[in-house]
Parts: sequence; C-alpha cells; structure tokens
Amino acid sequence: MSYKIHPLFGNIDNQDVIKPLVTVYLKNNSSLNLTNEYGYAERFLKSYSASQDTYKSYRREIERLLQWCWFEAEILLYDLDRDKFDEYLQFAFAPPDAIIASKSATRFIFKDGRYVPNSVWRPYLRRQSKVQINLGLDVSSKYLMSNSARKALFAGVSTFCTYLLQEGYLAKNPVALLRQKSRYIVNKQI
Repeated sequence: MSYKIHPLFGNIDNQDVIKPLVTVYLKNNSSLNLTNEYGYAERFLKSYSASQDTYKSYRREIERLLQWCWFEAEILLYDLDRDKFDEYLQFAFAPPDAIIASKSATRFIFKDGRYVPNSVWRPYLRRQSKVQINLGLDVSSKYLMSNSARKALFAGVSTFCTYLLQEGYLAKNPVALLRQKSRYIVNKQI
C-alpha cells in the first residue's frame, strides 16, 4: 500500500466542510482525475441524507470501493468490470491489516478550529464481542467479514452502480454482471 489512509466522506452535517480537504488529498495522492467520480459519489450519498443509517451504510461501502479502485487497483469506477469487481470482493473479504482497525473511530476530528483526518480511522473494523473485551482476549486473528456485512456490500455497491448507470456515467453495473453472487453469501440452514 503506497498511499496514506485518508477518509473520503464526512457526516451528513459536515460533508461540505470536509470536501475541500478531501479534494486536496485526492489531487496529491493519485495520478487519476478523480474529481468527476468523487462528485458522483458525493451526490449519491447526499440523496440518502434523510436516513442517517442508510447514509452511513452506503458511505462505508462506497468509500471502501473508491479506496480500492483509486489507490489499490489504480483504476476509475468507469473501468470497473466483472473481473475487477471480483478482485475487489477478494480484497474486501480479506483486506490488509494496515487498513483494519481494532476499535471504531470517527473519520475526521475537529482540531485547532478545523477538521482533520483522524489518524486512527481505518476503512475496515475487526469486531470483538463484549465477552472477548471483558476477558481481555486478543482478537488479532484474521479479519472475517460477516454475512450481513457481505450483503450490505453488495446492496450498497449495486445501488451506487445503478445510480451511475442512470446518470449515464457507467455503461454496465459490474455487480449485476457478476454471476453466482450466492457463492459470496453463506445461507444458513436451520
């Protein structure tokens, strides 16, 4: 990983203040022209500002996807096809330790009268049960994305790609092109 971990979106109430900070970061850390795609992502997220839970869920999934496209694969969303999306899924299900946090942290903090990226924030979170925390157990084991988190990933990215299709930016939805999505979701049998 050759880039500094940096959040891309703020909360519903501070995104307008955060945007210039992120824009500078994007210009300084990528050779790609990301302004257009960042704008699409921001408008998509703003369309869900009436529901804080939906906004947060979609923000998490879009932010992870953009981080991977722009900084790991060094491609634009426009170039995301079925094979690249499959690569993204493999990455998302087993991300590198450097982008996994052991505890939740806000994306930006207010310091010296302005927002700055929170240095402890990471796109992924290794969850611990209360029992593990109370017993002081080390859960530095392998990151495992839960089934519900996998479903949220598919829902968020698919909805975003459908939006990009409707806006005329994408010619195809890579999530819809992926065959056998069920192989990524474990169906529990009772």
